[in-house]
Amino acid sequence: MAKTTSAGTQTTLLTDETFTAAPGAPVSITITGGTIDGVSAGVTTPFTKLCVDNLCIDGSIISSVTGNIYLTPIAGSNITLDGATTIDGGVVVNSGTFTNTGDVTVTGTQTITGDLKVDNLSLNGNTISSLSGDVQLKAFSGSNLTLQDDQSATKEVSLDMSIVPQGTDRKWRFPTGLSGTEHFVGETENQTLKHKILHRPVIEQGFLKLPQVSGLFPKNHYQIQPSDITGDRVAKLPKLTSNDEFVFSKHTQTLTNKTLTSPVLNTSVTGTGIKDEDNMASDSATHLATQQSIKAYVDAGGGVADNSVTGAKIAMGSDAQGDILYYNGTDYARLGFGTSGYFLKTQGTGANPIWAESTGGGPSYGSGDEWVRYNSNQINENITVAVGKNASSVGPITVGSSYSVTVNGVYTVI
Repeated sequence: MAKTTSAGTQTTLLTDETFTAAPGAPVSITITGGTIDGVSAGVTTPFTKLCVDNLCIDGSIISSVTGNIYLTPIAGSNITLDGATTIDGGVVVNSGTFTNTGDVTVTGTQTITGDLKVDNLSLNGNTISSLSGDVQLKAFSGSNLTLQDDQSATKEVSLDMSIVPQGTDRKWRFPTGLSGTEHFVGETENQTLKHKILHRPVIEQGFLKLPQVSGLFPKNHYQIQPSDITGDRVAKLPKLTSNDEFVFSKHTQTLTNKTLTSPVLNTSVTGTGIKDEDNMASDSATHLATQQSIKAYVDAGGGVADNSVTGAKIAMGSDAQGDILYYNGTDYARLGFGTSGYFLKTQGTGANPIWAESTGGGPSYGSGDEWVRYNSNQINENITVAVGKNASSVGPITVGSSYSVTVNGVYTVI
């Protein structure tokens, strides 16, 4: 049996009866006897379960029978939860700690102030930090991590993870001693690097530029630039000593312990190794003389050897008038003057000349023409040139009185 009451009236409910309040002012219910859902009369303990239309209150749980639950405060008021969280329209304000053990999905643009903590991650203002351990930013597989300027979508930096092989970790470590503002080094960006050590650098284009260093290069830059290179080149440095220097084509330098192979000296030569002494007084075995000093020394007759040929210079020892000087294949040798009336007989290639006795009343030379020249072309004997032989002499011959020279062939004066 159901009962309906109006504002300001009292109604007694029997067991299993339902109560419906009429429209108007709120209705208060007082238990004067019996129980309502197990609540005894005079007891201030809340109801075990109270359902109003589609809303049920069961202990500390507010639920709906079907559909959504709507909490709508009076205009100008708000909903306050536990004295710390206030819901006013679409704004939730929490003065304490908001804890959720499940997933939270936020759609649209929402504003959260204060510190938002999700598991080990803390979001506070524009700072992302971890409560412990590392902070990891993970993009969806195949995507990049991108940092973008809120005012311009064209100003962004994208981190491409596709170049990292699967199953391989990569770490970026920042060096110690960073200044207030530091920059990453880009592959194609023109940047000035300071205090960097390059291990096995490869300079493929352009030039190497040495920076200004206080005390070393205080005002100017030095550039090392290759020129006219048609292939790979390797420059090897020797085992240098302390404070050693490079050698440059237009730089005045002192070189020590250098060996020059086939050097070309185009201009004047100076230095302590060059002696300009007209008299060669130092007589050094390790210095060079100038052209002028050599000429002056020669012009002064400074001990230059007399190479004119004289009898004294070609004397063989035990020389006598009538001796002959000939070459024996190794050195020059002396052939003694021989026996009067003998002639000098050559023996062809590979043999030395000898004195030979003439036969047949006069010199006979065997096969071939005969040579008649005797005692400076003065013949004081009878000579008969064999039949069929010709005779010749260097210059005319003179035959002494009472002597004769008979030539059966042709006689020729050479």
